[in-house]
Amino acid sequence: MDLIKGKRIGLLGGTFDPVHFGHLAAAKAVHETLKLDTVTFIPAYQPPHKHCISLSTFSHRSAMLEIALTSWPDFSISYMEARRNGPSYTCDTLADLRKTLSAEVRLFFITGIDAFQEIHTWKKYHTLLHYADFAVIARPPHEVKSLGSYIAIYFADYLFNEAKNAWISQSAGGEIHVVPMQPVAISSTDIRRRINRGEAVDGLLPDRVAAYIEGERLYK
Repeated sequence: MDLIKGKRIGLLGGTFDPVHFGHLAAAKAVHETLKLDTVTFIPAYQPPHKHCISLSTFSHRSAMLEIALTSWPDFSISYMEARRNGPSYTCDTLADLRKTLSAEVRLFFITGIDAFQEIHTWKKYHTLLHYADFAVIARPPHEVKSLGSYIAIYFADYLFNEAKNAWISQSAGGEIHVVPMQPVAISSTDIRRRINRGEAVDGLLPDRVAAYIEGERLYK
């Protein structure tokens, strides 16, 4: 499933340890709101922000993603970060993708507003919008309104364009879109803790992913 097709492509990175319905809901919301051809999940091989956390192996995390996406034909997986040595920096991933895709392909990097607030800690964050648009998931209405204040701080040359319903700049090709979405109260951390304690995880992740976790005795 290491495949990226279409002219409007969403990119959702993460550790996916494990993938859950919150991840899938976010991908679905962006896919529908921005009318994308596909959303490609990119599991991080060595996430730079989580170097102190013990992660499941890349093969386990990728296997769980493959299982979860079998019911989502509009979603795919890219294993590109596993082929790169060192930490999985977003700027490197986007730069590498832009080198391999034609100019007519438009990329939409998906992130939540919480992560966007910390974007100044990302490597070369100011270059990201040269490679892709941003699709920022925010809870309506107050988070949507507050997004503009963060953009003013970190991307001062961006102004809101009503016609496009996005923040745009004259100096960078990428746009910043907001995707309103009610929060899904699910986290991978909570799922791991529940499994470790022998508690139920029904309704938090696909049943087949839960069966894989049980079969491989992950998070015990």
